[in-house]
Amino acid sequence: MYVDNQRRSDRATNIIVSGLPAPSVNPDKAIVIDVLQRELKEVPDIVYTKRLGRPVVGRVQPLLVVLKTAAQANYFINS
Repeated sequence: MYVDNQRRSDRATNIIVSGLPAPSVNPDKAIVIDVLQRELKEVPDIVYTKRLGRPVVGRVQPLLVVLKTAAQANYFINS
């Protein structure tokens, strides 16, 4: 039961960004920071980012963004 609670709390800091093409120059983290800062006037504290799934030609992979706090993840999801 403790493991389930830990996994749930770990996932609470995650957000999934869809439709963001893979960058050719800047890393994903820099692009997400730029987009969220421009659109929501808030700078996120990103721990790391990761593309989900296998790359497929003509398809954009979703981006997993792990934030420092669940409150910040909730703010971005609700905004």
